[in-house]
Amino acid sequence: GVEGQAINLTDDNIEKMVFGFALWLSEKTHKPAGGLTVSLGHDPRISSERIRSDAISAFAASGIHVLDCGMCSTPS
Repeated sequence: GVEGQAINLTDDNIEKMVFGFALWLSEKTHKPAGGLTVSLGHDPRISSERIRSDAISAFAASGIHVLDCGMCSTPS
């Protein structure tokens, strides 16, 4: 985030983004959500656990299976 700005990556916004991505992925692949699997990783930021948990819950609610890769390194 940006110092002094309110947090805008709320649980509700994460859910909306995941549902939108799930719909797009299902339409793009011509597969039902139940036939899809996504991999999900996160970085070491403090907010990562909350975002990860919200994303996994939203993917599960949409029917998409999640491969939780845990903390993943990012290129420097």
